Amino acid sequence: MCTVMPPDSPRPEALIRAVHRRLATWVQPGDVALDATCGNGHDTVHLARLVSAHGQVHAIDIQPEAIAETRARLLSSNLAARVRLHQGNHACLPDLLPPELRGQLQIAVFNLGYRPGSNHCIITRPTTTLMALQACTQWLSDNGAISIMAYPGHPGGDLEAHAVARWSECLPERDWRVWWTCPPSKRRPAPRWAWISRATLDPREVELGPK
Repeated sequence: MCTVMPPDSPRPEALIRAVHRRLATWVQPGDVALDATCGNGHDTVHLARLVSAHGQVHAIDIQPEAIAETRARLLSSNLAARVRLHQGNHACLPDLLPPELRGQLQIAVFNLGYRPGSNHCIITRPTTTLMALQACTQWLSDNGAISIMAYPGHPGGDLEAHAVARWSECLPERDWRVWWTCPPSKRRPAPRWAWISRATLDPREVELGPK
């Protein structure tokens, strides 16, 4: 299901800030978080602040430049001790993450597409993205969630966004809550945000939707 945001909702370029606000209501000190596409490190830094010194973040990216950029951003923010960086394909996250974290992830964050400021030909792909998402369903905690930002406006992005939407529609309704938002845009196709959480009661679970 795609919930269209009303005209007074954040513009597409502000959607990531809305995602960060949502993460701040979900992630608590001491939690374990995954940034499955760390890119330039902005989401990784945000998660590291949220989990505090008592939690941990694992960040994955296939590009060595992304790992280096994220590491530099963490060091400049004095947050490097809270994060473990993994260079590799997020489809292989079961091999990259410590096995004891299976069932412990409070949040897994995906920011799909290409890394800003990098080669736009290097993008996330539907096949590997779906492998990573499916793996995350096995690594989340009982109250865990997945946040996905998809970008249909670049070559290959529309195919990936549709693939992720189809995958989310196939998740068992008895086990998962799925919410999509598609901000209006008069320009190229707008980014789409999905929030997928386990269908369990939790005090941190609040109703998603336009405010």
